[in-house]
Amino acid sequence: MKKNILLLIAGIFLLGACGKSDGLPDSELPPEDEEEIVPDFDVELVSGAYKAGDEVTFKFSGQDVDEISFYSGEFLHTYEFHATDRISKSNSIVASFRTNIEHGANPRQPDQVSVFVSTDYNGGGTFADVDAATWKGKEDFSTWFALAPHDNLWNQTDYLSGNIELIDAFEENKPLYLAFRYQNKKNTGEGGVGYARRWFAYSFNLTSTLLSETNPLYTDYLGFSFVYGDAFDNDELKTSLVSTSGALMEMKLPVALRQVETELWAISPAINLEKVNHGPDTPKATVKEVEADMPKNYTYTFAEAGTYKVSFVYKEGEVEKVKHIDLTIAE
Repeated sequence: MKKNILLLIAGIFLLGACGKSDGLPDSELPPEDEEEIVPDFDVELVSGAYKAGDEVTFKFSGQDVDEISFYSGEFLHTYEFHATDRISKSNSIVASFRTNIEHGANPRQPDQVSVFVSTDYNGGGTFADVDAATWKGKEDFSTWFALAPHDNLWNQTDYLSGNIELIDAFEENKPLYLAFRYQNKKNTGEGGVGYARRWFAYSFNLTSTLLSETNPLYTDYLGFSFVYGDAFDNDELKTSLVSTSGALMEMKLPVALRQVETELWAISPAINLEKVNHGPDTPKATVKEVEADMPKNYTYTFAEAGTYKVSFVYKEGEVEKVKHIDLTIAE
């Protein structure tokens, strides 16, 4: 009996030991498989030095996306203007003319004519309007119109003003006016500076360059208007004129005003920059459409050297995102 009880106890201990050995401690359980995380879509420039005419390669990585559009950064294909109208304006406004001076009687009055521009003249046509405006001339620009010298010979083709670039004289959304100012000082007697002379202007030409195309804006003086100082108090004194064809403009002082310090102005029509509305910029290419397989890369050839901001616009469902890359294309 005693022997049987001892055998039973030994069996119980043996079963307990076997139960513990059937499993592993929790800390030694094999890890569960983790879900692989795929990074977001990305694009990078394949390294290298690129010249105009070379194929430039962009490499894609990360998650597949539904759509990809490519903005090259070239004119009309820049992401910056994808949602707003691109407005092109004149990038050059060039004016030129010829001048000549009547010989006249001795002593001859020098420096009667000067040329100015203004962006705040209101076009009102009165001397008060002219006087209230801000006028800039040769003291304000590095290169300015040359005028016939004091001893200029009588030949209308002798003195060209030069082709003067006026684009830097413009202000945003304001017209520019170009004006000739003719001044008279006391002609004779004490303090006299010489006789006033007739001044002539010919061959007026004003051009605008927009998108590499140059167009004439004005080719004559027909639109010029004369504005006289207060001393010109009746129409008989207002003798300056523009010829019927507009090819010639004459600025002069009547004899009755020779001893009077006064002035007159010949002012151009309003000069406005040309504008073209191109609408919003568009992608240069569609790299991937919804049903297409995901490409591994994209290549593009830039025809001209320059610095470009390339943009890849991609969609994941309804979410649109963009990646930008700056690159330089050498000549």
